[in-house]
Amino acid sequence: MAEGQRAARSTVSRSPEGYSILVVVTGFSILIIALGAYGIAAPRRLLSLLRHVASGPGIAAGFLLRFVFAIALWFSADVSATPTTFRILSVVVLLGAISLPAMGKKRLAAFITRCSDLPTWSLRAWLGAALVFGLFILGLSVLGFQAS
Repeated sequence: MAEGQRAARSTVSRSPEGYSILVVVTGFSILIIALGAYGIAAPRRLLSLLRHVASGPGIAAGFLLRFVFAIALWFSADVSATPTTFRILSVVVLLGAISLPAMGKKRLAAFITRCSDLPTWSLRAWLGAALVFGLFILGLSVLGFQAS
């Protein structure tokens, strides 16, 4: 990294805005970890909760949460220990956000029904992946705080 880039990154990462955005990313990672852990412990209950939420304003709420998470990832990239990783994840999460309204309520309900037909071990494996993803983002966030 060039000396000018290193100095610019150091200034950004020490700004209050940089910390604020990283706190938002950390909060989302903790939410993902909690959902993954709850899903591993009670996968059928989580599906029931998702079915209930998806029947109401769930698509709009899911879109909004994913959109905010994607924006937070993008703007915290310069503060994080791995800016490229955060930017790539931001684009992936944004595509996930866009997919919810594009999917619609009927397809989302059908998807949740298909998921409920999966064996419990399979659901736990997918939810374990969510837990690992949350831990990964949390780890990168902590490294971002330490690098600051």
